[in-house]
Amino acid sequence: MSKFVIIVVCFSLGLAGYMIWTGYNQIGTDTADVKAMAASVDWPTTKGLITESTIEVGKGSKDRPTYTPTISYRYTVAGKPYESTQVSYGTTMVYAADKKEEAQWVTNLYPKGSQHTVHYSPTKFTEAVLVPGISPTELTLPGLVNLWIGVAIVPISFAFAFFLGKSYSQRHKLYFVLSFVACMIGAISALRMHQSNIVTSIVPDQKILQCKDDGYYLGAKKFSY
Repeated sequence: MSKFVIIVVCFSLGLAGYMIWTGYNQIGTDTADVKAMAASVDWPTTKGLITESTIEVGKGSKDRPTYTPTISYRYTVAGKPYESTQVSYGTTMVYAADKKEEAQWVTNLYPKGSQHTVHYSPTKFTEAVLVPGISPTELTLPGLVNLWIGVAIVPISFAFAFFLGKSYSQRHKLYFVLSFVACMIGAISALRMHQSNIVTSIVPDQKILQCKDDGYYLGAKKFSY
């Protein structure tokens, strides 16, 4: 076995170990974040006043303009006033959009001076959202992806070493590499498709947020913005 193969295998196994370790540790954080978002559905509510509703213009890739809605609101809990800029968790409502109309959709929902329901944490009054629930953008569980990739790299590394140790033609070696890459892509895609099922096994489906023009939905139940 050549030094090149040994170096590649050692590097791959080291990378696999790193991804397994970081993925394993991150899964706990990912699931804790998801459960915290789910808890916001059951938070107590109060009325809040929108004090700012503007669009911030920034720069994206290739210096293209981006448009981010900025919403601020004031609410009162136990006679004490609080302020927040958190509309929802994740990037469901507030994100740097390429089109100004997307940001305007949010500012139109929450114009300055309007009143809306505020969901606030019963243990930390400074933490509040206008739209509760788990953001679909948080269903990816990146720790799980890293863990799976790390585990997959191990047999691939040994297969790679075994294959290069044989006297196959360059064409067969190319087919071998392409087949492994295709299998990896297919497996990762399948995992991403089932990640939402993994999340719903942790928290109920009725706590996953879906935003639409006519209101937001938690499961099948509709709420007004």
